[in-house]
Amino acid sequence: MHLAERLPADSLARAAYAGLQDTAPRAALLSLHARVEGVGPDSWEDPSLAQVWGPRSAVWVIPADSVATFTLGRLPRDAAAVRRLEQVAAEALSGAPDPHRRAGAATGRYLIRWDARTTNLIPITPPDVDPEEARRDLARRYLAWFGETMRHRFAHWAGITDGDAAETLRIVGPVISNNGEAPDTPPTGVRLLPLFDPFMYGRKLPTSPHRELVGTIVVDGAVAGTWARQGNKVTVRPRSRRHVDRIEEEARSLAGPIGRAIAITVA
Repeated sequence: MHLAERLPADSLARAAYAGLQDTAPRAALLSLHARVEGVGPDSWEDPSLAQVWGPRSAVWVIPADSVATFTLGRLPRDAAAVRRLEQVAAEALSGAPDPHRRAGAATGRYLIRWDARTTNLIPITPPDVDPEEARRDLARRYLAWFGETMRHRFAHWAGITDGDAAETLRIVGPVISNNGEAPDTPPTGVRLLPLFDPFMYGRKLPTSPHRELVGTIVVDGAVAGTWARQGNKVTVRPRSRRHVDRIEEEARSLAGPIGRAIAITVA
């Protein structure tokens, strides 16, 4: 997942290869910062990236050249279900208020722009890609990052039915692709990962008694505590004091994506 060392500054799409969930405001930006050098407050708007409503109705940041994968790749194989989604998408594009318009994004007829306050639909021409190829590519990306083939896990991650997940995994087979790259080495260093970062998928999410959204502190590949942010104020809660200096140094680096100097509290 590109957490062993940060990628060069021009590698935003590579860092978002399997999608970065952006549910909490600017979570994907912080996930990019954990993987790429030089991430700034506006990096989420880079032309190499796009936003789409993805699995579980969440906002995802994806590679801009992979729209088909993250839209058509989630279409059901049931023709009647596809027709319903096409109707939802048409109503959404007509401006009709529709609480289900997020599901219509799987038709590939629109992207979104969510700035943590408002959401705008961006109409596009549906990608000229066979949905079966898009489904296979989505599965390959999942396998590359998560490396396991349990159909219910893939189904949950992709927001598809167990039946569709099983069929796609059957077609793809046991080959695990990593986009032509050697597998990642184990993570080293310190990262402050936001809520729903892919590194935490399938793991128990941290909780906080302070009723705040919390992220995960990872030190050399192991969960080492939690952290939270309000504006430029960052609170870190390490499980031990052993790595406090390294954690504070990483917290200060959040000035890049946040755009302001960071005030740190160690709790």
